[in-house]
Amino acid sequence: MKKILLVVVIAVFIFGLTACGGSNAESLANDMIKVTNNYTDALNNVKTKEDLISAMGVYAKSMTSITKKGQELAKSNPEAMKPMKNKEISKKIGEAMQNMMKAQMKPNIIKFMADPDVQKATKDMQKEIMKK
Repeated sequence: MKKILLVVVIAVFIFGLTACGGSNAESLANDMIKVTNNYTDALNNVKTKEDLISAMGVYAKSMTSITKKGQELAKSNPEAMKPMKNKEISKKIGEAMQNMMKAQMKPNIIKFMADPDVQKATKDMQKEIMKK
């Protein structure tokens, strides 16, 4: 349940970012798509709990970096916060999030979710992404 909540929070942030205008905001949105797709690919290839824990760590660090850049952009250029005209980016973000959520529900992931090390990694990922 916590993992689903985290995905919802990330989705809200990503869709909020698409409200940013300008090439910097579009670049950040494209970075988020790439990071999310890479995480989905990693989830689809998980064989061990260590694979899952590693994928979570990489995703958390990447998303934290992108989140910080988005916050800096909003602070340094409030004018950039205008509707993005590129609807294709919004569509790609939605697709990336859906694919990630599907990957998180696959048996190769679910079987590790009760493992204490995976639960700790999940909490660590949440803390990393949510910190300000």
